[in-house]
Amino acid sequence: MIGDSARRHRSGITWLMTALGLASTTLLAASCVLDTQGTLPSATGSAGNGPTSSSTSAGGSGGEGGQGGQLQPEPENCLDGIDNDLDGFVDCADVDDCAPADYACIPAPPDGWTGNVHALIGDFDSTDAPPACPEGTAERDFVAEPSDATCTPCGCSHDTSNASCYAPAITCYNSANCNVGASSVTYATLTNGCGSVSNTPNPLSCRLVAPSSVRDRGTCAVGTEAQLVEALPWRHTVRTCTSSLPTGLGCAQPGHVCAARPPVVDGTPAIDDTTTCILKEGADACDTGWTHIDLQLYDGGEDGRSCTACGCNLDAITCTGGNVQAYDNNNCSGDNRSVSTPTCTNITDLRDWDTLGFRSEVGTLTGNVACTGGEGQGAVAPEGPTKLCCQQVAPPPH
Repeated sequence: MIGDSARRHRSGITWLMTALGLASTTLLAASCVLDTQGTLPSATGSAGNGPTSSSTSAGGSGGEGGQGGQLQPEPENCLDGIDNDLDGFVDCADVDDCAPADYACIPAPPDGWTGNVHALIGDFDSTDAPPACPEGTAERDFVAEPSDATCTPCGCSHDTSNASCYAPAITCYNSANCNVGASSVTYATLTNGCGSVSNTPNPLSCRLVAPSSVRDRGTCAVGTEAQLVEALPWRHTVRTCTSSLPTGLGCAQPGHVCAARPPVVDGTPAIDDTTTCILKEGADACDTGWTHIDLQLYDGGEDGRSCTACGCNLDAITCTGGNVQAYDNNNCSGDNRSVSTPTCTNITDLRDWDTLGFRSEVGTLTGNVACTGGEGQGAVAPEGPTKLCCQQVAPPPH
């Protein structure tokens, strides 16, 4: 995970600026002078001069011995592992010449890893370019954390202008108790209004045989197609700055090396100097102690994500309620009785001159349309993996 403590807001975007050892050559020149020989300071001295004996003398004295060579102090080079000024302290241990404000001891990289790296981590969707790496470093750009194939919901609309329900269906029998063996007739398509029935049998009974049903569910249309929640394929962009300066000695803690701190620009380090990082091509796990930032980087990749097409389903639309009422007059007036339950209802007494009326009321449309599709599919296929691992180091003294 990316440590929140290592983030810094700069130039309108959040950049995490990490690592140590990135001093400009100008700063280095102001602090120390490189030992161009790469060895201990040179020794100087002259041979002794003394009179020689004469062959005719009674015995001349021998010549005086020359002075031996001596090491001469030189300006301290803080990154060469040599005690240049002969004060008994090497590199970072020589705090008079290699001030802790300019140099720090950082962990040496494990075998196979590149150390002395800074990492500038920002949001991929930022319109601001990442800060440039300081002088004396090699700059390289990566991406990190591929985005998921998560999609926004589909949007659907239901047009009910032509939607409707049938009235309940009833069956009437030539018996007083809905005897299934008697002749019968089913009224299944009655809609709102009064229907006249002639030549009705005597006796006559009716009961509900089917509830209100859907006549027309209306139409459904997709209003909003699904979109990827994260349209960009990556969450982070990462710029690494790898120091080209050497590292020295003089660190009391085992496994540490002396490195130059980042240059200071307008009173602020060019990049954060409280974290140091290492890099390695591939996807190896970070070693113990190097997990303050543990981030898999990539050179790039192919975005194969998409959302399935949206659709609209009307199957959940149903009808409820409705009623059928029997009247003794064929214009649906006079005495009446409901026949909208499965229980048998005897309506023989409503027959007038072998006719009667049935008034039906259609059911009510209920339910909602269901949007289909809009599922995320595919993935970002990364290319060129490189592992970034970082740990915190002591900040410079104030």
